[in-house]
Order: sequence, then C-alpha cells, then structure tokens
Amino acid sequence: MSRIDIIREELTTDPEGIVYDADNKIAAGQMNALTQSRDRASMSGAEIRETVDLAEYGALNTGQGNTADERNAFLIFTLGESLDPFSAFNVGTITDIFGVDSVSLANLAAARVETVSRATILDLNVVKVGEVEEARR
Repeated sequence: MSRIDIIREELTTDPEGIVYDADNKIAAGQMNALTQSRDRASMSGAEIRETVDLAEYGALNTGQGNTADERNAFLIFTLGESLDPFSAFNVGTITDIFGVDSVSLANLAAARVETVSRATILDLNVVKVGEVEEARR
C-alpha cells in the first residue's frame, strides 16, 4: 500500500474517530498532532536509569543485607542498549530492586508509554498537505 493509499484509507474510514477536517492543511495537522498513546517496544538502559527516583537509588547503598548488591545489579541490568519495558523479567527485576510501591516503578510505568501522532502509528512519519490533497482526489 502506498503512502497516498494509507492516507486515503485513514481519511475515509477514520478508525480512531478523529473527524478529519475538510481543509487539507488542517487534516494534515490532525494526522501529525501528538494525540495518541502507544506502548514503547524498547527503552535504552539510560532511559530506564532516568526513571529511577534518586532517593530510592541512594537508599540502596544503606540498610541491611545485600542492598549494595541490588544497586550493582541495577547498574548491570541497565547496561543493555535495548530493553523491553513490558517484559515480565525486566519489570520484575525493577520491582525486586526498588519495591512494588516505589516511585521508580511508577516512573518506569509512565515512561514506557509514549505520545505519538496518528501519522507515526501509520508508519508515515509526517503527512504533508499535498499528500492529503492527492489522497482526497
């Protein structure tokens, strides 16, 4: 299916109920607007480290038992270039290290969802006004 065919089908069927405007410029803008959420397929270790609450991370060095080992385990775990943020193992590892009620786990849950445009979901990147015009012919 060509880009124009995908855009034509989107404008005709409007499966998300966006109600595309009759003005081609506005319709292209609607397709490019960041209005849709989707689950991220992967996150880098650095992105996962950014979700960690610094107070919780610092607390891994204190306390009883093997908390220093948990800090090292987290650092090693997040060295990977790409991790599945929905993998039961990966979520379980973060849960085991920081706890089920942790801010870090809540932050990871929020970070693993991204806001994108309808054009992105359709693998079109950016829809141009001329493409909408051509699709409507």
